[in-house]
Amino acid sequence: MARTDYHYDTSGLTLYAKPVPLTTGTWAADAITGTENGTTGSYAFTLTDDNADYWIYQRLTGTPLVTDTFLGVFPKLSLAYHLSKNRGS
Repeated sequence: MARTDYHYDTSGLTLYAKPVPLTTGTWAADAITGTENGTTGSYAFTLTDDNADYWIYQRLTGTPLVTDTFLGVFPKLSLAYHLSKNRGS
């Protein structure tokens, strides 16, 4: 199930997230681009798997590369979160 998560940083950056474990294919293959809300420094990411951690990177060149700057993590959603969403259904 897809979800939206947010990373806050300096405005004007080009950010992306990658699911963990990292793939052995091309580095850019599974990169998910973050979209900044205006110039607020709030970047929205549409993550495709609730059961995966995502590592956040700042893209330093025209395409995502393994040498880009690591910024943080979106953790996978917990079992408690999933159970609370299904309560009463």
